Amino acid sequence: VFHALICSLVPIISWKLEQRYQIPLSWKGLVSALSTMFAIRAVVTRQLGSALTHTDDGMPFSSSVSRTGVGTVTCRFKVNLKGILRFIANKKEEREEQVQLDNVSISASSSLKSRSNVEVSVTHIVVKAVAVAMADLPVLNSYHIYYLPLLINGFYASDTIDISVGSGASSQRSNNIVTLRDVGCMSIQQIAEKVARRKHHHRNDTNVAESMWSVFSMIGRNLMSWMPLSGKRYKSQFGSCIVFTSPDSENSEVDIEVAPAPYAGGANVAVVVGGVRRAPPRSSSSSPRHPFLSVAITIGCPA
Repeated sequence: VFHALICSLVPIISWKLEQRYQIPLSWKGLVSALSTMFAIRAVVTRQLGSALTHTDDGMPFSSSVSRTGVGTVTCRFKVNLKGILRFIANKKEEREEQVQLDNVSISASSSLKSRSNVEVSVTHIVVKAVAVAMADLPVLNSYHIYYLPLLINGFYASDTIDISVGSGASSQRSNNIVTLRDVGCMSIQQIAEKVARRKHHHRNDTNVAESMWSVFSMIGRNLMSWMPLSGKRYKSQFGSCIVFTSPDSENSEVDIEVAPAPYAGGANVAVVVGGVRRAPPRSSSSSPRHPFLSVAITIGCPA
């Protein structure tokens, strides 16, 4: 509201200055228009913050090609399941101990039980790990803004770390993907509870009135997203990262990879948690093959 008030006063002040200093008639409208545009641009750039730049020479990120001249980069690696399963087991013991400590009344215990029944999975751990990485690398949590009337073209860091979680790479409906806001402030248990709550809401959302309201709300957000004085930044349907859990591929050597599309309004990073495999045994060792998890990370950020 304060910014809108300032921009509304700029044309009045410009008109007063034109009348006082007797600016030529051909320049009067142009001076007011340029002053108003400059004020609006100053307000918008203040809301957006500083554009992301390269650390070596301070040049802004290009919107057309990366600094290295390459496209998306994919990293594939294996994660030993022993440590993850041990971590999940410890989290389960902590939940059970917390329920026993907080079991004071029947109502309190019932609410805590329903909340604590959500178990932590590998996907929730990956979501938290991605949030920690994005906090250290703001370029991964950025978005591109191009607005020609105000001469704005650059990449800006997001206020919060938003991550989308897909129930499977073979999902055909977009409502199988839930977007978590401000994941950086959540614990792994809170991430698990949020994902379970959102998926339960999507499955039970059969009310026609609520569906129509969500459609109108989405249209309204899209119309208001580019208004310079709305005080809101553009929010895509997805977060800065999408985490998929691919179908079980234990008996197959084929893994699914997803490439992000940041320039089309998609995420900057796509993570696919693959199936469980077993490492081939060593020729000189008789120990059993240990299980591991295949993970693929595809990055399409402007760096």
